[in-house]
Amino acid sequence: MTDATPRIIVLAAMGFVAAFLLGGWLTGTVGGAGWGVSLAMAAALGIAGAGLQLLLLAVRRREQLEHPEG
Repeated sequence: MTDATPRIIVLAAMGFVAAFLLGGWLTGTVGGAGWGVSLAMAAALGIAGAGLQLLLLAVRRREQLEHPEG
């Protein structure tokens, strides 16, 4: 089985970009807020999304260490 670390890191980066763009669009377009608020909200959502992806990586790594596949 190949190492999933690079794939998860790429997914975390993609999740950050997607949440950043979607958060900025929703806050700016639907909420009617200014660009500063839109960017701040988008950055917060993106960081949270990337953090969740990295948390999943940590959980997977811990499971691999606790239950190594022979």
